[in-house]
Amino acid sequence: MRTIKTTILTSAVLLSLAACNTSEDKGLQLGSLYLSDAKPKAGEELVLKYQGEKPEESFYYYAVNEKFYPADVEFKKMDSLYQASIKVPDSAGILSFTLKSENGQISNDKKGFIVPVYGTDGKITSDADLQEVLYKWRYKDSHELEVNTDSLAGKVASAFAANPELKDKYFITYASLFARSSPETAKPILTNRIDELLSKEEISQKDYEDAATLYVMNGKRQQYDSLNTVIAEKFPESNAAKMAFFKDFNDPENSKEDILEKYKERFGSDMYSNYMNSTLARVCLDSDPAKCKAYIDEIDGPVSKASAINNVAWTLAESGKKLEFAEEISKESLDIIEKEIASPTTVPSYASPKQYKKNLESSYGMYADTYALILFKQGKVKEAINYQKKALDVYSSPDAAARYVEFLMADEQYQTVESEASKMIEENKATADTKKYLKEAFIANGKDAAAFDSYLAELEAKGHASLVAEVKKEMMDEEAHPFTLKNIKGEMIDLATLKGKTVVLDFWATWCGPCKASFPGMQKAVEKFKDHENVVFLFIDTMESGTDEERVNLTSEFITANNYSFNVVLDQTVEEGSRDFQVASDYGVTGIPTKIIIGPDGKIKFESVGFGGSSEKLVDELSIMIELAGS
Repeated sequence: MRTIKTTILTSAVLLSLAACNTSEDKGLQLGSLYLSDAKPKAGEELVLKYQGEKPEESFYYYAVNEKFYPADVEFKKMDSLYQASIKVPDSAGILSFTLKSENGQISNDKKGFIVPVYGTDGKITSDADLQEVLYKWRYKDSHELEVNTDSLAGKVASAFAANPELKDKYFITYASLFARSSPETAKPILTNRIDELLSKEEISQKDYEDAATLYVMNGKRQQYDSLNTVIAEKFPESNAAKMAFFKDFNDPENSKEDILEKYKERFGSDMYSNYMNSTLARVCLDSDPAKCKAYIDEIDGPVSKASAINNVAWTLAESGKKLEFAEEISKESLDIIEKEIASPTTVPSYASPKQYKKNLESSYGMYADTYALILFKQGKVKEAINYQKKALDVYSSPDAAARYVEFLMADEQYQTVESEASKMIEENKATADTKKYLKEAFIANGKDAAAFDSYLAELEAKGHASLVAEVKKEMMDEEAHPFTLKNIKGEMIDLATLKGKTVVLDFWATWCGPCKASFPGMQKAVEKFKDHENVVFLFIDTMESGTDEERVNLTSEFITANNYSFNVVLDQTVEEGSRDFQVASDYGVTGIPTKIIIGPDGKIKFESVGFGGSSEKLVDELSIMIELAGS
């Protein structure tokens, strides 16, 4: 986790602000942030003053009922301070400010720079205290807040007891947070709420839907499915009714085209029809590109459409098939995103305009990477270089960077290759291919081949030092949850018996693409540490369907087919009929692959989610984590 940085105001600034804080001044000092009104009111202009490093990214969240909406803050340098002003949203219950410096450090007071919004009567809303609690709970990690979840849970319970009406509005938000942080403690509380909802004399659509959601949180998938059937029948326009179509669409026995047509007749275009159109576009790609394009054109929303196009175009780029068609549609995806960046149609509620633009720019980079590869495979090398450079301006990927170097090599730009590849190695963005191209360019530039190894070692040393510093920032010290699981050989693995060793847990499933993409790198890591008796790797198969016997067969076949020497253990469901898995739940794993590194003292030292695309960097990062965890 990054170190939180709260900048201390200089004496001069403190005196200046203190001078303003006379009886006439209504301001409020929150650490390094000053607000012109300690009791901001809905609709008023609020001036912000900040002393510290230039805020490269500044935003605030405002709460409306149970939802939190982000908005940008534009700071400008004013003498020794940075200053900004915002208009307090009319419907806001609380405001919370976050400022990020150029190096990613976050400035707040470890509490979130939170203030309630006051009404014209001079009072805060009855929801404000609860909104503050839920905000801290939701954003404690991403905004680096120091909170105690047990204390927060107690405050929520007190708020519900004092004002039962708040339950209907906020319970689902509270439950989603509580179930993740304390799943076992949450279970009876969620069960009681389900009983409350379903025992009402008049059960509303929201009551049914809330109860269904709580069943999922409690791992009661069968009850969730049964209740969703009831909701779909009682409320034909509900999301449950839509999901029934979605389920039929994924049934291989049904005609996907017929299901899509019936769905659109009833509900029109939305995210579900977009998924169906995207799926059908991929199905008919090889046989009928025109039909594929027709399905794509039916996708609603520019961002969804561009994403679907890129999925199809990348498939063709990798295979080298139908490249002219791939070029045509890939360019369309870039045009769509460029237009959306220039003139956004709809900014989603979960992002501020700046955040939305940043997400769009990242998507443009990914799609430009696809387009450049298509151009390169058609022999349009200079065009490919141009678009690959555009991709790297906004999209960080070691494989994309390696493709850029490959294209430059094909164009015989050896000086540029040497310069760019060297920088990539120093910045830990290099793959094995990057290093291969660097050597070729090094020699092509007339340099002594015998000197290359020492040159490369120097670059790698700089990159390694940078990576160590980066990884150290993420180090943690939390108690690991005990578990005893059976591996696919039938042996029992008890985490308690591994105390004194560094244990690497890799949560995965056979259906998980990123998990499988990371495995060549994980195999290298296993081989690197195979003679280290105090380092243990456990690959925990989780979120996998089937009986234990079926999962043993499935995982064994996969491991054998790929020649991996992994110790695979099977996570177990929380209870029969549940789709929640015990160890994954205990460790808060919501997405895979997730890697947990436990030190010899039995405490979690690192957590890493996802796969960045570079096996070399994966091995380097894991090696550093293992070394630091064992030190």
